[in-house]
Amino acid sequence: MAAALLICIPRPITAGELTTPRVGREAAADLVWHTGLIGIFDREKRNAFSSLEARLRWNWHGLRPWTGLTVVDSGAWFTGAGLIYDFAVSSRCRLTFGSGPFYYSHVKQGDDLGFDLEFYSFVETTWLQKNDTRFGLRLGHLSNAGLSRKNPGTETLSLVVSIPLGRRHGASARF
Repeated sequence: MAAALLICIPRPITAGELTTPRVGREAAADLVWHTGLIGIFDREKRNAFSSLEARLRWNWHGLRPWTGLTVVDSGAWFTGAGLIYDFAVSSRCRLTFGSGPFYYSHVKQGDDLGFDLEFYSFVETTWLQKNDTRFGLRLGHLSNAGLSRKNPGTETLSLVVSIPLGRRHGASARF
């Protein structure tokens, strides 16, 4: 997959492509659910997690707001908001970069990331399916960016499902 992405030179998706529908009214937002493993490079700290996000279609020079809540099976959770930017790799494949500050809470000592304020950044590849639903993979990183002495950081790997919301039946957003 990485080799395929390197061969394709992605181009930024313009504001018009995200906000101009082909037919009818465009989706107001995307509901994104992703689930996977947190601590993928930490043998003893791997845990399953599930996350729900909202991505608004409003954008400023291609930057779009998003917000999310993630719950980890160890009892940890984090919530926050940030900005995303999409690139079209092909007519059906999209590469998305996102980042933002998040409040992080943990129960177990082994889940301590050093600070309540963490920054979550990710890269995600999704493929367009019927009804403008997208499926893909995400690789993320959660870290306090050195705001405390302890900054172990952790990585996530997840499967992604993105569903457009607020669109009339039959409308299709330009990809």
